[in-house]
Amino acid sequence: MEKMRELGGVLKTLRHGRVSKKYCPKCGSSDIGLSGGFGFGFVPQKYLCRSCGYFGPIIMELEKEENQKPSA
Repeated sequence: MEKMRELGGVLKTLRHGRVSKKYCPKCGSSDIGLSGGFGFGFVPQKYLCRSCGYFGPIIMELEKEENQKPSA
């Protein structure tokens, strides 16, 4: 039963449906996108940075906090 409570806590912390900004882990550029290919869930998605040429499965994401006021 304790495992179910832990799982419930984890699921509550997930943020589905929120848009997040993606950044290159190498140069910090936001000019990054998914590379083509067919993963079908078996192969991790790979990203390509158009600024520095980084290619790999790891990216940085930044989500705006709900309480954070929009910058003017």
